[in-house]
Amino acid sequence: MLKLAPLGSIFLIINAVIIPSRAVWPFPSKRFTANAFLDAQALGLDDVGRIVAFGDFDGDQFLDVVTLAAPTAPASEQNLLHIYTWSHSDFQFYKNSTIAPPNSNRIVNVVPADFTHDGKLDLLVMTSAGSKLDMWLFVGDGAQGFEAAPVSIPSSTIAQPIPLDVNGNLRLDMIGNVPTSRSTPNPSEESALMVWSNVWDSTNGTSLFEIVPFEQATSSSAAPKCRLGSPHSSAILDFDGDCLADLFLTCQEPDDRISYHIWLNDPAGGGFRLGQTGMLPKGAGMVSFADMDRDGTVDMVFPVCESVDSNGVGHECSINVAYNKQMGFCTAGIGGKDKEDCRRPDGLCKPDPNFKFDLSETSEIMMSIPVITLLRYSSTLPETKTTSLLMYDTTHNPPLPLPLKLGDADLDGFPEILFISVTPDDARVPKLAWNIGCTVNEPGCPPQQLQVERDDVAPPSKPVKSGSGVGGRGFVIASAVGDASVLATFRDARSVSFLDLDEDGTLDILIQRSGTGTGGSGTGNGQKVNFVQNNVFHDAFFMKAIVLNGACGGMCTPKDPHKGAYHPFGVSYSGATFKYTILDTSGKRSAAQIPQLPQTSYHALQMPYSFFGLGRTNNYIENLFVGSTRRVQKTGATAMLERDLSQEEAPRTLEVFQQRVAPPTTSDNSSTTPVIPSGEGIHYISMEGVIPNSKVVIIPPNIPGFGEWRRELYLRPGEWIPWVTVTLVVATAILGIIVYAFHWNEKREDELERRRALHSINFDAL
Repeated sequence: MLKLAPLGSIFLIINAVIIPSRAVWPFPSKRFTANAFLDAQALGLDDVGRIVAFGDFDGDQFLDVVTLAAPTAPASEQNLLHIYTWSHSDFQFYKNSTIAPPNSNRIVNVVPADFTHDGKLDLLVMTSAGSKLDMWLFVGDGAQGFEAAPVSIPSSTIAQPIPLDVNGNLRLDMIGNVPTSRSTPNPSEESALMVWSNVWDSTNGTSLFEIVPFEQATSSSAAPKCRLGSPHSSAILDFDGDCLADLFLTCQEPDDRISYHIWLNDPAGGGFRLGQTGMLPKGAGMVSFADMDRDGTVDMVFPVCESVDSNGVGHECSINVAYNKQMGFCTAGIGGKDKEDCRRPDGLCKPDPNFKFDLSETSEIMMSIPVITLLRYSSTLPETKTTSLLMYDTTHNPPLPLPLKLGDADLDGFPEILFISVTPDDARVPKLAWNIGCTVNEPGCPPQQLQVERDDVAPPSKPVKSGSGVGGRGFVIASAVGDASVLATFRDARSVSFLDLDEDGTLDILIQRSGTGTGGSGTGNGQKVNFVQNNVFHDAFFMKAIVLNGACGGMCTPKDPHKGAYHPFGVSYSGATFKYTILDTSGKRSAAQIPQLPQTSYHALQMPYSFFGLGRTNNYIENLFVGSTRRVQKTGATAMLERDLSQEEAPRTLEVFQQRVAPPTTSDNSSTTPVIPSGEGIHYISMEGVIPNSKVVIIPPNIPGFGEWRRELYLRPGEWIPWVTVTLVVATAILGIIVYAFHWNEKREDELERRRALHSINFDAL
């Protein structure tokens, strides 16, 4: 027993040292520890009715929200919008400001964007006024609030207009239909496409838009009629691969079917030209867009149901992926030779005028998965055996269409599908479908095993029939008893969306609930909001990127000297495009395309920046191409030069452009022939060696001059940084101790040697 006393004393000393040290441990404990999707509750939004929009209103690069009161709220509050800003330190939202349109009409949509082109986030509010929509713009004041008097905007039909840059000057216009002046609406007159052309002048601040025909923005003599459906899935994103955003419109046909028109952005012609038209399948819902097979092109994703009842529930539904067929990605890499026409890694913005979508029943480039087949693989629980999807949220007036939400939740570079299934007992349960490589008989894959590896992005050499592994991808529902088990606890969902809480580099889930069911932490009556934290560990990287509208080159300086400078991070700009190439751990090169904020109508709830997973890699991003909607207005030789370049087979590389542009010359009227700065293009730039797990902010030069593109890279401070710091300090201290020990030992040896030498000299002298 006496021999154990020293050992016990050591334990007591260690315990006495360690326990007090925990109280002064400099690193906070992890907020979420479980490796799963976790219910993060309402995060300060307990009493809100509905989240209607995302935006960065205070310019701190954290996502804020706009909320609308619930239908059960008092009538005096139902037309109030509340701005909630995110607090990183407190990990929750706080109410910042409240606004209300001048009339008491019902609010149907909210669009945060910088319409005044001053680097401040404005708020476009649409209110119902019978057969038309009244619109108001609340101009941001740069102090997390808005000017007192909103700007009135010309009305539209009940089909909500969408913002886009029609003129190529980086200023947001809008496109839609204008109501007739007659007391009874005339469908034939309201089918003409019109443009709300941005004519804002800060000196008067009273007029924002001027209504002009869409023909003025087209390369053709006349634009075909298009009466936007209500609702519609119109969007602004790149379809032909030239990194310049095109226009996608869904139009209501006389036989009540829905057609789609793709207008290609034509910089050579100075406008848009009709590139492709087609019909959506009968019973198709809202169309979403993403690069589902990671081949560098954007695909269509939409549900199709045999019928939709009065509760907004679609029956006998399927999920469809229509792949964008165009020239492929060169597998030989930079400097290699490929037999067929393809895009090189250093020329991802090469246009393909022969791109194609085929949505017919016999299509070989469209995949269709019945919902009952998809849910059959989730678990054996009876409530998962259903054919129904929630197509409309009828708790909102008018009912809101619910598109399939797309986002890369596991960071492998292939977007997942988020939707709401309806069980036979009328439970509305959120479902997450993982996007996987075809290996066995999974939903969307062929009955026999397709010889495509799980992380292989190459499509089959020949087209495969619908529902048989087109693109080499399949989908499997996240298990109701696994990492995503928390999703199965919500049984009254009315809307779902992806977002990144606290900007930590993972896609989380927002679930908006009717409050009539059970599940989650906020059960009970009334409207509910629940956030689901994605805390599943994935050994993969991500990238965030945002293109601003060029209102400010860096810091914005207000005209009022009493107001301080501010960052223009809050502007939401539709139409930017990102393309990148990266090498995975096996050395295989792949490409992907991601649009920025392509849709804003009908509470689209899309983040103002682009978020994309990179998969497993041990390298930097090889090539990152960033496209804007910028079209420089040129005349004479410069315009002829661009037309020549647009007709070349090779992409408009910087070298070719610089060889054919004369040096700047100044005439009597001080006009200068533009020259592209090094590393930049007309409407896009390319970057190399971008660091993963970071955020890239791109600021294009303003119109009409070329100027220089500005790039800013922000690294996310990960949880491992404190540990790296501790490791570095400890390692430095240990190395310092070792160096000092060797130095002291060497000094001692030198002293002994000196003494021996001195003793030897004195002995010889004797």
